[in-house]
Amino acid sequence: MQVFASDTTGSPRLAAELAALVHYIHRRCAADMLEIVGSLELSISQVKALHLLDLVGPRTLGELAGQIHLSPAATGRAIDDMHHMGLVERFEDAADRRVRRVRITTGGAELLGRIAESRKAVLEELVGTIDQAEQSALSAALAPLLAQITVPEGVPA
Repeated sequence: MQVFASDTTGSPRLAAELAALVHYIHRRCAADMLEIVGSLELSISQVKALHLLDLVGPRTLGELAGQIHLSPAATGRAIDDMHHMGLVERFEDAADRRVRRVRITTGGAELLGRIAESRKAVLEELVGTIDQAEQSALSAALAPLLAQITVPEGVPA
């Protein structure tokens, strides 16, 4: 792992340091994430679809196919499998009953929550390695960035 000197300043340097932290967290969580999705035999495309539905809300099958870069037929099969697992549901569009949309279910959100908990555990472990004064300073330094983040309703901050 690359170690950064703390005496340099500037946005590009800080952005690189934050990127290194995010990369470290993702690498540490990769095994957990693969175990979680592997136990359900989910494909990476299905995980992408769950994340997308969680992030942007309901989509038509065609919209979802374009956004996860699969054919409509492959997307339909992936959604059917996730529907049988209780991770997504299909419903009629309120404005046009001919249109069917897909949304994430509570079960799908819980699955994503398990993945998020894995990341949080790595952060808790890492933060636990610095003393209380450093934790307070880090919290204060992060406050302006966290204030800019919009967390969708129902998603833990």
